[in-house]
Amino acid sequence: MALAKRIAFNVAYNSVAKVISTVLALVSVGFITRYLGKEGFGNYSTVLAFFAFFSAAADLGIYSIATREISRSDANESRVMSDAFSLRLLISLAMLLIAPLIVWALPYSHEVSVGIVIAAATFVFASSYGLLNGLFQKHIAMNRVATAELVGKVIQVALVAMVVSKNLGFISIMLAFFLSTAITFAIVFVDSRKFTTISFRWSPAAWRVLIRESLPMGISVFVTFLYFKLDTILLSVMRPSADVGIYGVAYKVIENLTFFPGMVVGLVFPLFSRHIFSDPEQF
Repeated sequence: MALAKRIAFNVAYNSVAKVISTVLALVSVGFITRYLGKEGFGNYSTVLAFFAFFSAAADLGIYSIATREISRSDANESRVMSDAFSLRLLISLAMLLIAPLIVWALPYSHEVSVGIVIAAATFVFASSYGLLNGLFQKHIAMNRVATAELVGKVIQVALVAMVVSKNLGFISIMLAFFLSTAITFAIVFVDSRKFTTISFRWSPAAWRVLIRESLPMGISVFVTFLYFKLDTILLSVMRPSADVGIYGVAYKVIENLTFFPGMVVGLVFPLFSRHIFSDPEQF
């Protein structure tokens, strides 16, 4: 029952944290929509859609496979996580270099183009701490990640409120997103050291094995992106930003609801991976 209680505690804790985060997100959206208007929020939604694109394109399924591997009974946790973290970091930096080429090829305003580049820089931190979630999932300690994300959300709302009060503009709102994500990454990375040591490792051979294992999952993640987010990018090219803004506000409801089933699956996935071969009955 101890294991079941830990899972239940994490589900309950993460659910409460998500509810609070959702309220904070709505407050932030309220500030942004009133400040930017429909057209400005459309630009904001477009930038966030590209943030999702970077996440999907660079995912490659590395997170899921790394979580599976560290959950094995004989896993070298530090080596697996260091290899996966290093590979994800290099891919994220590559996406950051590609981002200016993407915005140059599309008919966006200067503000949106700069916002997309900031989103790519934000993704470097979001991608890195997202990978570390697998470590906390294995140790059934996702409450720590939820706390870090909640702190980041509070900081983001505070920064957005400051931007609005001082009339600092659209770019400053995107910089608030960047800064809050960087702080969340710092908290999660420091907290991860309670479980293992993660460092940069130049391991091309290990990366090839990891990519070969993870690529089918990565394709699945990218297809999911096409289903959930490509519509916003298409709309941003085909229609005025105001239309994208109306659509983006409504779509926030779906984004928040999909968190809960994903959270439960994420908590039990490492246990499945650990027991599938060694203990079928427990599996």
